[in-house]
Amino acid sequence: MKFVISTQYIENDNCNNPGEGEDYFKFKGGSDYIVSGFDRVQDAVVFVLDIHCCNNLGCKEFPSVWGTYEEWAAKLPKDPEYRAFVLETARKVSKEAGPLQWQEVIY
Repeated sequence: MKFVISTQYIENDNCNNPGEGEDYFKFKGGSDYIVSGFDRVQDAVVFVLDIHCCNNLGCKEFPSVWGTYEEWAAKLPKDPEYRAFVLETARKVSKEAGPLQWQEVIY
């Protein structure tokens, strides 16, 4: 079964001294992960969280929305160019393939 896990990325704009003084986090976007190799959405969420998300003083990324591929695809934009862009930029990951290599990650 395929699931889509959408993440939220938050960046600390106090990059000069993160963790010292006032942190200033701002929402900066996120990613859609098309996940295969799992039978349950809970396992797909944990896979994305453990393998593909960051959690440090400079930034945080965490799952924010999840569901089946069919549910996600039904909500895609109707505009064909934008729809193609969303499908192309979604990250395809699987239990069998393991974590993305950093050179494969394009922001």
